[in-house]
Amino acid sequence: MKSRGRPLAIYALTSLIASVVAPICIVPGGPLHAQTASKFGTRSPRVCSEIKTKPTPEQAATLIQCNQETMGPRDITLLENVRVQMGSSQPYNSRTHSHLTGVDTTSQVYLLRGSYTWYHCDPESVIPAIKSDNRGKNCFYVNSSAAEGYCYQTTFGDWNCYLHDDVHNEQVRDQPPPRS
Repeated sequence: MKSRGRPLAIYALTSLIASVVAPICIVPGGPLHAQTASKFGTRSPRVCSEIKTKPTPEQAATLIQCNQETMGPRDITLLENVRVQMGSSQPYNSRTHSHLTGVDTTSQVYLLRGSYTWYHCDPESVIPAIKSDNRGKNCFYVNSSAAEGYCYQTTFGDWNCYLHDDVHNEQVRDQPPPRS
């Protein structure tokens, strides 16, 4: 009789875990994704399309945005006003490019420089008991005007691009979320 109870117990445990974990798993672009972004009063993070040829600066800006935007249950990070200049190519170098995730070490790497506005938003909330209402001021942003990064081909043949600004980190608080 014990052997029959054990599979049922495992099934019950698996069902419990699935019911707890499933609401946390968000598929970009799916209906849950859009619903969840609305609680921040903003748009969903951008979703990348595959690019199999060297991206133009405009495509690189889109890849940067969709690769670096994130959303979790408690916050969302979005990029706006992404501007990119693409430099000439250089061969992969294990000292300077080893941090590039999934890079095809036989392909060329392109230096980038540019700028963007980085938004970080908490959910919009109203708590009348303590007279708290953060709607329209639930975000802060950082203007990153000295960003640098790379575009590179992955081992799967698609392209990845990113920018990062280690210099500018001054937060402008109590800002409205981006709408576009």
